[in-house]
Amino acid sequence: MKELSIRKEAYEDLCRELTKILEEGRKKAVAAVSVILIETYWEMGRRLSEERLSVDRGEVTQFFERLGADLGVGRTVIHNAWNFYRTYPDGLPDDPAFRRLSWGTHTALLPIVDEEKRTFYLERAIEDGWSRSTLRKAIRADLYRAHK
Repeated sequence: MKELSIRKEAYEDLCRELTKILEEGRKKAVAAVSVILIETYWEMGRRLSEERLSVDRGEVTQFFERLGADLGVGRTVIHNAWNFYRTYPDGLPDDPAFRRLSWGTHTALLPIVDEEKRTFYLERAIEDGWSRSTLRKAIRADLYRAHK
């Protein structure tokens, strides 16, 4: 292979700059996918809620399992989408930071019934850039109560 005629330092600078561009692009792509997933799961939950599920309460899990299998997703995804819509029935908040949070982060918030408490954790996740893992640890440690 023929030797490159570019200086070593110039080549290394180019590699660093291109690496930075790639990393930034990948972060933007992940953020865009998160926005799309959040909107998609909310819309799925809306549609499920519209259906007014005519299955008995005891059969919901079985129904979600069958529906998930037919759609190629897990029962938990179906259940979380349904709960996500029920948590935000009037639509998703307009805050772009809310939509950029990962689906996993949102699912960690779903079991929190108290709206004030859920909002506290949501705001911390947004402001402090918490991952789902960090958020779950904060919830388990009951950071909300310690904050009050």
